[in-house]
Amino acid sequence: MSQKTNYGQTLMHLLNGYIGSGILAMPRAFADGGLIIACIGTPIFAVLMNYCILLLVWINAHLCRELGSQPMDYEDVAEKVLLNGPKPLKRFAKTARYIVMTFLVISQVGGCSVYNVFIADNLKIFLIRVNSDQNTTAPALIGANYDGFWSMSIEYYLLIILPILVVLTYVRNIRTLSIASLLANLLQVVALCMLLYNLLRDIPDPVTIHTVPVGNKIPFFFTTSVFAFEVVKVAIPLYKNMEKPEQMSQTFGVLNVAIVIVLAFYFTIGFLGYVKYGSSVEASLTLSLPAEILYYCVQFIYAVAVVLTYPILLFGAIEMLWPLIDKRLIDNKASYCKREISNYLFRTLMVLLTFAFAALIPELELIISLFAAISMSFIAIIFPPILHLLTFSSQKQSRFTFIWMNAMNGILIVFGLIGFGFGTYYSISDIINEFSKEDIHIEG
Repeated sequence: MSQKTNYGQTLMHLLNGYIGSGILAMPRAFADGGLIIACIGTPIFAVLMNYCILLLVWINAHLCRELGSQPMDYEDVAEKVLLNGPKPLKRFAKTARYIVMTFLVISQVGGCSVYNVFIADNLKIFLIRVNSDQNTTAPALIGANYDGFWSMSIEYYLLIILPILVVLTYVRNIRTLSIASLLANLLQVVALCMLLYNLLRDIPDPVTIHTVPVGNKIPFFFTTSVFAFEVVKVAIPLYKNMEKPEQMSQTFGVLNVAIVIVLAFYFTIGFLGYVKYGSSVEASLTLSLPAEILYYCVQFIYAVAVVLTYPILLFGAIEMLWPLIDKRLIDNKASYCKREISNYLFRTLMVLLTFAFAALIPELELIISLFAAISMSFIAIIFPPILHLLTFSSQKQSRFTFIWMNAMNGILIVFGLIGFGFGTYYSISDIINEFSKEDIHIEG
């Protein structure tokens, strides 16, 4: 982004970053947590995740004042905090930078892997229903309960979309990608309106739908919520690019206004989706839609929108890693042609990596929970309060402020670590169980 953005433009970009495929996972999050846990936990999650981004913005602003610099990227903030923090930690500044970069890359690769599974699932259902008279539910169509040409496994659908995503990833111009992003956003708005029509039409009697007050998969509620509300990868670059960066963290600033709007959308879709489809609601709401032409369109539109969004999400990881590789090539006096070929090979390998994870874990809920627990919990919940403590613990402040800051940051760190621990454990356990079922099916 070469031009500075005003308040309204930044708000729109941030909303675009929030309202993606994550909103479609909210009904499943409600099912995992149960009505009581989800209704209470979703607003709490929204506030905590937003507060953690505010911490990073406050740290960034403080460093800019102290160092006389411009707003920085997440990894730059981590490095500068340790360089200007407690003396024993100065030698770990570069390490902190690379740790943050690693988790950011894992998060973006994981997000793209989720996109791969999402596109493949929705494309499969769309093609089966369009080319047959099937009124079967989406889970049955994804599984082995439908016999026909289009019933091939998700891995084949991943191979079908692979060349398309590789070519899109070759686009290096952020302006061109922004056009794709705008088109994707328009498509998602249309599809979201269709979804709301479905959820508000023929709302069933709650007695006939199986809902529970407290779910039995609360760790999955945590990881799905982290996946849905994690937007730090978008928020910090937007903060860097604002005409008036102070407007990001004001009381009625971009972050606070955005989270209120997003929470309203997420809560509405999550609650209505769970009430309508009950505990059987799928990891993506589009997979629970009835077999009607209108909802075929929703599945296809969302698949296209996510295809267009994919290169934008992977763009950040490529921009973070490629300069390191390119510098090594320049140091080795590689020719321009060799560097260009290497660039395309690197982009192809990054796409293949996301597809490898998608093929290894082709279950949408499992792949969301795994990457949310392992990487997103760190960059969104754990790292911000740690950096905040290191930045402000030595600053002069009142006793109340000191106690409040340490208590809040301590709670966030513990909360993030507990979520990481339980989320990772249950995610890996369910993945192992899924593989065990497949082995039994093959042997049978």
